[in-house]
Amino acid sequence: MIRLKDFWQKIKAELLTDKDVVLALIVEKKGSAPRGVGAHMLILQDGTTVNTIGGGILEHLAVEKAKVNLVQKKSSIEDFSLNNKTAAQIGMVCGGQIKVLLQYLNKKDLPQIETAINLLENGQKFIVKIAWKNQMKEFDFTVLTKENKELKHKSSFEINADGGMYLEKFKQNPTVYLFGGGYVAQEVAKLLPDLEFDYCEPHTCDFNHELGEQNSQRI
Repeated sequence: MIRLKDFWQKIKAELLTDKDVVLALIVEKKGSAPRGVGAHMLILQDGTTVNTIGGGILEHLAVEKAKVNLVQKKSSIEDFSLNNKTAAQIGMVCGGQIKVLLQYLNKKDLPQIETAINLLENGQKFIVKIAWKNQMKEFDFTVLTKENKELKHKSSFEINADGGMYLEKFKQNPTVYLFGGGYVAQEVAKLLPDLEFDYCEPHTCDFNHELGEQNSQRI
C-alpha cells in the first residue's frame, strides 16, 4: 500500500507518458470479502498493480478484465459472485457478491487527476464522481471539491436502467509513526492500511515535516 497522494501522483506520471491506466474500485459488497467498498487499485499497461482490492484470484480476474479495457479503451463494472462453493473452487476462504468499477483513464483525464493531487497537498478532501449512461457505454470521471458535493457516508452507489453513479470521498490518511523494526512493529504495519492509516518509520520519511502535519499521529 502507498500513501494516497503518491497513488494519485502515480496515475499522473503514467498519463504524462501517454500510458493509459485503469482505476479499480470496489463499489459494492454483499457478504464476506477480503476488502470493502472504497478499496482501490491501479492497473498499469504491463499488468502490474499499485495497491490492492483484496489479492488472490479475485484480484487476478479483475486485472485480466482491466487489460481488456485498456485495449478497448473503455470502462466497465464487473460482478464477481463468490458463494462458499465457488469461493473454495477459486482458492478463496470467503464468499460474497462484489462489484468492481474499472475506470479507464487516459491523458484527457489529467486535469481531474491534478485537481485531486492539489487538494491533497492542501490538506483538503475531494470526491470522485463516476457517472455512466447508455448501457454503460459512456463513463464520465470527475473530481469534485467538498463544497461541490457533500456525502453523508464515505461512498454512494446507485444503478438503474438508464445509467448510474458512484461517489466516493477521499482524504489523506493520518500517519502513524513506528519506532523500531521488531516483530510487534512489523505486525502493526500490516494492519494499518486496512485501518486507513499511513505509516512511516523515522529513517524513511521527512520526520520533522511529517510531525508538523495537522493530521499526523504518533505512537
